[in-house]
Amino acid sequence: MEQPYVLYLRPFLEDRKTYAMDRPYVENVWAGQPMAPGNNKTEEELLVAQLKSLGRVIAVGHPNEQVPLPGAERLYLPSDDWKPVVSDLIRDARLVVLVAGDTEGTLWEFTEVVRLLPLSRLVILVYGKPEKYLKFRRAIGPAFSGRESELGGRKSDLYPPELPFLPPGKRHIMQRKQLIWGAVHFPPHQRAEFSLLDVSDWGPMVTPIRRRAIDDKVEKLLQKVEAHLTALESKS
Repeated sequence: MEQPYVLYLRPFLEDRKTYAMDRPYVENVWAGQPMAPGNNKTEEELLVAQLKSLGRVIAVGHPNEQVPLPGAERLYLPSDDWKPVVSDLIRDARLVVLVAGDTEGTLWEFTEVVRLLPLSRLVILVYGKPEKYLKFRRAIGPAFSGRESELGGRKSDLYPPELPFLPPGKRHIMQRKQLIWGAVHFPPHQRAEFSLLDVSDWGPMVTPIRRRAIDDKVEKLLQKVEAHLTALESKS
């Protein structure tokens, strides 16, 4: 692919939540606006709208999809031979955006991103309940160990990165049906940072001030990511 692209990786189970939500009551963090009845965009479409300044956004679609879902550009792979193509997509991506999850496929994708790319070309999105991120964090050690045999026992070739803990007091923030509320990114030569993309401590009401505050959080995160990518590209 000649144009720079962002590769969006997620457990396929997340698609059901992204496209089958109780929209009138869901606040979309990335767009900073409520999913009201008059808003016919899905969570993924709004996410793609935020990411497209960094490149085309592509994703692997579920093999059983009859029609491509709206949002990222989709390509379809055989369910028994998808890893080589995904590995090539990861290698050539400008940025990989991966939704934290403990499925076998997601953990393999995470280890492959770490194996092939500088960490500053990775953003981990945190969806749903905080416990999902904690499960992902606990699962990465065994996932990396499990790939040693696949890589010929070369343990030194693949190290799991240290992921940050949840911010203090944020283990029970899911008071509303808010899907994306956090992200982990990796400044060059620094510890990973956990960015909160919600303002749940402001209460449940959606107001213009609150929307602007969420927009500001997202914009600042993407500005950091863009700066890291630009710095990498200037050295290549």
